[in-house]
Amino acid sequence: MKNVSIALLGCGTVGKGVVDLLAMNGPLIEEQLNTKINIKRVLIRDLNKYEKMEDLPDSIQLTTDFNDIINDDEIDIVVEVMGSADFAKDCIEQCFLRGKSVISANKDLIADYGIPLLKLSQQHNVDFQFEASVAGGIPIVRPMYSSLNSNRIEEIIGIMNGTTNFILSNMTAYGSSYEDVLKEAQEKGYAEADPTNDVSGYDAARKIAILATLGFHSAVTFNDVHVEGIENISKEDIEHATEMGYVIKLLAIARQDEDGISLNVHPAFIRKGHPLANVDGAYNAVCVRGNCDCEVDQMVLQFPILADYAVLAECGRRIYLTHGHVINKDHPLPFAEGDILLHGHTHVPVCEDCGTFRYLNPGSVSIPKNGSRHSYMTLENGQFTWKDVTTGEPWQNWSL
Repeated sequence: MKNVSIALLGCGTVGKGVVDLLAMNGPLIEEQLNTKINIKRVLIRDLNKYEKMEDLPDSIQLTTDFNDIINDDEIDIVVEVMGSADFAKDCIEQCFLRGKSVISANKDLIADYGIPLLKLSQQHNVDFQFEASVAGGIPIVRPMYSSLNSNRIEEIIGIMNGTTNFILSNMTAYGSSYEDVLKEAQEKGYAEADPTNDVSGYDAARKIAILATLGFHSAVTFNDVHVEGIENISKEDIEHATEMGYVIKLLAIARQDEDGISLNVHPAFIRKGHPLANVDGAYNAVCVRGNCDCEVDQMVLQFPILADYAVLAECGRRIYLTHGHVINKDHPLPFAEGDILLHGHTHVPVCEDCGTFRYLNPGSVSIPKNGSRHSYMTLENGQFTWKDVTTGEPWQNWSL
């Protein structure tokens, strides 16, 4: 079994959460990854405060000196959960220079310095992950630069601040005033004693700047976002919205078109029935629209994302990608000689010569049919390969 030693920079609410999570799920991680993760050191400000914490494992070495971490060759990964952007940036740069990968939950840091830090990590062949910096536990950062990178992202809309969503949801549900619900949010720990960062929209602005940077492949910052908070939303505003069939949400919106990029955070009317209208409490949600979404997605969404199919050019051939319930082998497009139709829908793997075009189907990873394998398909160097999900072994291939 592989052993990985990590260090934490900070041990506040988030840092202590990391300690608790690894204690709770450590055996599961070991089983799935054949890797044991050990928290070796934690950087803190006040030794007296944390030495009295009985629930910290005895094996953790507390320190107030960052050099103890950077000079420890056994530490492979550093988890930064401090919150200070400038000091955190300096620490992370030193980690990269010493060959240590970094995980950060620091939205201020990522919004201001994310692009240069990513470039620096790539130069030193280390990882820089920051999924937790945007929208709580929603997996949106990694999909932006991996799963969705074949799309041209055109719009990102989301509820990206739990505090303001809790306030607006409770004002709507109970007819409460802004001041009363803010007090409740502070009592529950959703809002800070000084809630300005949340209620003024600054927190959401930093998050949409991060997603826009990744989605639009452009260096945008917090200063590029037009921001308006919820401080002036009254009970009467909520009542008027309800009467007209709307709810009010604080939306973070990024759009990209021929005129450029626009970034906004502001309260907005959302018609009841829209997916975002039903996101209540302290929860977040994000909607992303690209130019490769297709008709089957449109069927379950109430905002427009239409595109019937996507086209890839590979080795001088055109590959048409679609879901398969409308455009398929039996109802094809007017393909040219040598075109390829690739779709799913049937959950059955296929590689079939259809005369003018060739029909490919990767099968299904979860619900294979007709006795077929749990399979998926890759395309690399002009070769399609069907692989077994269970073993990872290839079992069929076809070359362009």
